[in-house]
Amino acid sequence: MSDAVDATIAKLDFSPLARRKVFLDSAYINKPTLVGQSLVIDSNYLMSALRQQMVADGVLLVDKKEESELIAEPRIGALGIDGHDVVYGMPASNAISTASTAVTGAPLIPPLPEISVARREAKQGAAKVAVFAYDRVTMQPYWQSGIAQSSSNSRATWVLGVGPFQRGTIYEGTQFAGGTVLPTETPNSEYEHHLREQYLSRQLFQPNLTAPRRLDGGGVVTANHQEPDAASGKE
Repeated sequence: MSDAVDATIAKLDFSPLARRKVFLDSAYINKPTLVGQSLVIDSNYLMSALRQQMVADGVLLVDKKEESELIAEPRIGALGIDGHDVVYGMPASNAISTASTAVTGAPLIPPLPEISVARREAKQGAAKVAVFAYDRVTMQPYWQSGIAQSSSNSRATWVLGVGPFQRGTIYEGTQFAGGTVLPTETPNSEYEHHLREQYLSRQLFQPNLTAPRRLDGGGVVTANHQEPDAASGKE
């Protein structure tokens, strides 16, 4: 899930809010929970990721609404995990064992173990986020990010009991027994890969030198996720 959050936040461009005092209002974000148990990765991680990206884009975050020029409200459209297992063969079963207990005097039959030629486990995390900002005094709309969404996946495969062979977006290539057996797959979008590297990499920010990162060819700040103009070379 955290991988999906990181990939999503990396797509957001807060440069239109650079050098403005902004209050990040989380009043409309709830903490998603499983039944009787909090998620390891919840909205607190997402809010911290948003703050990191905003600071990196030169936004001046403040702790009180009264101190801000703009108020930014994030919303979460999705933040969750899902998964499924597929067994090629006969799955484990305790049906016969349970039935034998209903017959008086019948011997106890142990549960049938899994007998599989191959087995596959798949898990997926998803995140969908949007942010908009408005003037604190006039309440006039100022900016919106557009929808940013990403998914992350992990797959494990066993063949004739050998495995797991692990691959997916959270791994660097295909792995077996803790080692990489195939190199990392080429990312679908080199531009999105570059943005994610910016978000994940170590950075040292110099005071008063932070500038907006992405502008279109005409110098107008864009709020959607577009690649920089290759001809102008601007970001």
